[in-house]
Amino acid sequence: MNTITCVPRKLRLQPLIPNLLITLALCFIVGCSTLDHRGLQTRFEEAVRADNERFRIPFVDVESGYRSVASEITPAYVARLNPRLRPNALLLKAVSLWRSGEFAEASATALEGQAEVNRLKATVPHIESGRDNVILMMLPGLTEDARSRARFSEGGVRDIVEHYDEYVSRFRAAIRGLTEAREKVGAATPTEVVHYWNY
Repeated sequence: MNTITCVPRKLRLQPLIPNLLITLALCFIVGCSTLDHRGLQTRFEEAVRADNERFRIPFVDVESGYRSVASEITPAYVARLNPRLRPNALLLKAVSLWRSGEFAEASATALEGQAEVNRLKATVPHIESGRDNVILMMLPGLTEDARSRARFSEGGVRDIVEHYDEYVSRFRAAIRGLTEAREKVGAATPTEVVHYWNY
């Protein structure tokens, strides 16, 4: 005679509850980190808007907006994000550092972002020609250009004459970086990124 064992529904669910709570907690953490990142993106956009308007509204403190964004994107912040969002977070940080004059740190952060893209490219189609990667690849060239221009503003023509080879080397490095970024442009690259590169 077969015996049918009836397990009360409540008891059957009990072993699942801890796993369910862990899953919900993870979803909550990911959801919160995504919402945090959206808020950070908004603040970054505000800093960019202020940057674009700085000549029309000269008393806007543009650099503090960028520094605020960069300071929030710590290694712990990046680690909490969905891996697909990490290149974007590092892009925001690299651009913010570049625009606030932290050129060496901006280049290093851009390279970190490219490393995240390389980790994802096997599973995320077209990520190499996406907006984030193309701009991340442009950034070392843009920072090198900005560094050289800042040096020229301070040292003038005399500094170029005395350190001509160094200037040439830096500008060549900038052009090389921008050229490599252009080679990544593809169907997935937004038109505005191509326009920015051409500009």
